[in-house]
Amino acid sequence: MKRLFTSLVAAVALLLCACGGQAQESPWQTAYRETGQYLLSQPAPTTGSIGGEWAVIGLRRAGLLTDETARSYKAAAEDYVRQAGSPRLHRAKSTDTSRTILGLTAAGYDATAVAGIDLTAGLSDMSYLRIQGLNGPIWALIALDCGGYAIPQAAEGEEQTTREGLVSEILSAQCPDGGWTLLGEASDVDMTAMALTSLSPYLENRDVQAAVERALTCLSRVQQDNGGFMSWGTVNSESCAQVIVALTSLGIDPAADSRFIKNGASPLDGLCASACVGGGFRHSDELPEPPAVAPTVTKQTAPVTAAARQSHPNSVTASQVNPDRTAAKQVASDGAIVVPIEPDGMATEQGFYALTAYALFCRNAPRLFDLTSLLP
Repeated sequence: MKRLFTSLVAAVALLLCACGGQAQESPWQTAYRETGQYLLSQPAPTTGSIGGEWAVIGLRRAGLLTDETARSYKAAAEDYVRQAGSPRLHRAKSTDTSRTILGLTAAGYDATAVAGIDLTAGLSDMSYLRIQGLNGPIWALIALDCGGYAIPQAAEGEEQTTREGLVSEILSAQCPDGGWTLLGEASDVDMTAMALTSLSPYLENRDVQAAVERALTCLSRVQQDNGGFMSWGTVNSESCAQVIVALTSLGIDPAADSRFIKNGASPLDGLCASACVGGGFRHSDELPEPPAVAPTVTKQTAPVTAAARQSHPNSVTASQVNPDRTAAKQVASDGAIVVPIEPDGMATEQGFYALTAYALFCRNAPRLFDLTSLLP
């Protein structure tokens, strides 16, 4: 573990030169280092949208995933696939298969041979992908491209998935305002950013180029004054994370491109507004009201954007205040009471892989979801 911490510190030191050459860490670099340390202190990743593949991807691309942890994740994924008994790991959610392909590939394993099952076959039927709305085609394209996987032949009577078909499906779903959405007609930041990430390897296509420019204009228009982004009625770190991944995948510097600087704040600033002391991220930068006096801090629920989160496609329960987390930080230098917030699982994993995406961008390394070099 100590060796991993040392590796992370060394990686951030390199980034100080690659990303601006500051003599001291910037806020995003501090958040990156501390969140890496925080994730390493958590249980080893298994399968699932929290504590699973997103952590595997972030840690692997940051150079922090050990061989032991990779093998542990592979074993968990194999158990998951055996229980499903099919490359379709969920009857309606193809993203379960796509996410597992991404996790296994990031861990260095071929997703076409998992417990005797070719997971890419679970993405071969376009009609199955559509069950989940636009999420299905977007993440199928990202997953298939992450390892340069060929698309297996669909079964008789099914609609064959092709890369051209996936790109066309995504392009045809673009909203009039330039973005993409899961429901309704108004664009959603998360869906727009994820669509851009999926299309990033296809910029030689003129239709893709035009769609990307419209979407970038849309994202720039809805960016908040603090550099952040709102989705489902809440300014939140996960939306910032998705935008950072999208921009870096497109070769755009989220810290410097004038389209994404509002009042001097970039998406990196927006994300770091939700950073927790000691590592991790909150879902939102909204904080609980401090007590009028300084009693012993008791465990309580952080301010909830519950209705928005429960209806969001990536919904999880709200974070909670942890009275034992960094107790020394409970009183600020000006005497104000500071209630420490425990990191939110999804926000932390997505925030970390977004900062990893930016770190890779600064080093001119392959984009976050380009995992082909990790396969044997």
